[in-house]
Amino acid sequence: MRLHRDPAGNEGANPTRAMRPHEWGTRRVYHSSLTRGINREEFVPDKPSFGHRFGSGIIALVLPLLGLFAERLFERYLNIDHEITRAVIAVACICLLLHSWLQQRKYSRSSWELGFWTSILTLPLLGVLWLGLNSFRGYLYPSDFTDSEVSRYYLVCQLQDWDKRLAVAMAVVAAVWGASLSIATIISRQSQRG
Repeated sequence: MRLHRDPAGNEGANPTRAMRPHEWGTRRVYHSSLTRGINREEFVPDKPSFGHRFGSGIIALVLPLLGLFAERLFERYLNIDHEITRAVIAVACICLLLHSWLQQRKYSRSSWELGFWTSILTLPLLGVLWLGLNSFRGYLYPSDFTDSEVSRYYLVCQLQDWDKRLAVAMAVVAAVWGASLSIATIISRQSQRG
C-alpha cells in the first residue's frame, strides 16, 4: 500500500485511492487536510453484494420500461401529460446511472475494468438521453411553422440522431473492451498457474 505525506509530514494511506480487493474488511489510517495531525481510521467494507454494486444500474434499466407500461395502463383513467412523466423518468435514470458508475468506480479492481463498466453504463445513459430529448421534442413541435421553431425542432431531431449513432459506436467499444478484458484475464490466470 502506498503511503503519502500530508503537509504536516504525517504518513497515511491516500484517501482518494480506490479500495483494492485485498484490503476489503480491513482498517487503514488516513489523514485529512482538514484535520492536520489527527489520524483517523477508515473501515474498508467487505466485498460488495450484487445488489449494492449493480442495484442502481438495474433500477435505471427497468424504470423506463415500468414508466411506459404504467403510461399505457393508466392512459384511459388519468389525464396527465406523458411528456412530463418521461422527462422525470429520464432525470431519475440519469441520477441512478451516475450512482451506479460511482459504485463501479469504488469497487473496480483496475482502470481497465472501470473503463469497461463506463462503456457499459454509457449505453443506457444514451438511451435515457434519447428519451429525454424525445419528450423535449414534443414541446418544440412547430405550431405555426416559424423559422426559429422549425430550426429548434430539427436541432433536437439531429441530436437524437447523433445520440443513436454514438450508442452504436459505444456498443462496439463495449464489446471489444469486454472481449479484450476477458482475454487478458484468461492469459493472466494461465500465467499464474504455469
